[in-house]
Amino acid sequence: MNVYSIVVTYNRARLLRRALTELAENGFKRIIVVNNASTDETAEVLRAFESHFEEYYALTLPTNIGGAGGFSEGLRRFVAVSREGDYALLHDDDSWPNFAYGELAAQLGPSVRLGAFPVTHTDGTLVSMNRPGRARFLRSVWRAYEYFQSSHRPQQIDDFTFWRDFEYCAFVGFLIRRDVVTAVGVPSPAFFIYSDDTAYTYLASRQYGPIRNLYRGRCTFIHDRNRASARSLLNSPFVFYEVRNKVVLFRMFSPWSAAFALFYVLRSLLLAPAKAGVILKGAIAAYREPLQRFLPVDASVPAKTSVGELVEPG
Repeated sequence: MNVYSIVVTYNRARLLRRALTELAENGFKRIIVVNNASTDETAEVLRAFESHFEEYYALTLPTNIGGAGGFSEGLRRFVAVSREGDYALLHDDDSWPNFAYGELAAQLGPSVRLGAFPVTHTDGTLVSMNRPGRARFLRSVWRAYEYFQSSHRPQQIDDFTFWRDFEYCAFVGFLIRRDVVTAVGVPSPAFFIYSDDTAYTYLASRQYGPIRNLYRGRCTFIHDRNRASARSLLNSPFVFYEVRNKVVLFRMFSPWSAAFALFYVLRSLLLAPAKAGVILKGAIAAYREPLQRFLPVDASVPAKTSVGELVEPG
């Protein structure tokens, strides 16, 4: 049994260097990095780490296909180079495991197909947008309050001691076994950014059991990012994807999707009135685009976007 760390990066060479350094120092030996056509010093950083790991794959894409496309390509490579029983550990270039490889390996076994870690800021507080949770609110309109009150997921780091498992999580510290990837497929690049992780992990957990809480032994992931709120996300350059993809999620999984979508869009308009045009454009796009575009893709089917330069194991 081996664990392959899959890192997606775009124009954050300094953070990527830190993430790869932490992986090496914590004993991770198999790394797949997907470079989303970065224009900074990322290529130099990737070359500098060629001899630091037993297996090292650096995939440089010809165009930026977003975090969703990057993890899709990374999992394709994982399926191609790994064996049955191996795991993929997904995370961004600004995050890394705050534990040794041996601590992770000790938690794995035949019963673990999916897993997730608490994700913290560098000061140890939880990263709000990366909290795993349960999705009862998607299945019942009467539980909508759980979504907007965040009671469907842990509020503080100590809360993780009371949660055995989850139904969805972020692509930061997400663990998935190879047989699940081959059965479910890889994430759809159509999401580009935001909600691709929620859709994919929720689908996987519905088919192959809950996502195991891997906090045992106080294992966490560190995410070196600014604090984000619903208001800040809606005022980001990617607000179109935030809104479109969230409404797509409601359409995919909730029998009350129209009610959830309407409430979410109205709330978004109140939080970010200056972005009203883009918010409405994203909501309309979510209904115009077929849901099939957002479902996982067979890992064995070649992607439409070809992979460029490939650095084989160093």
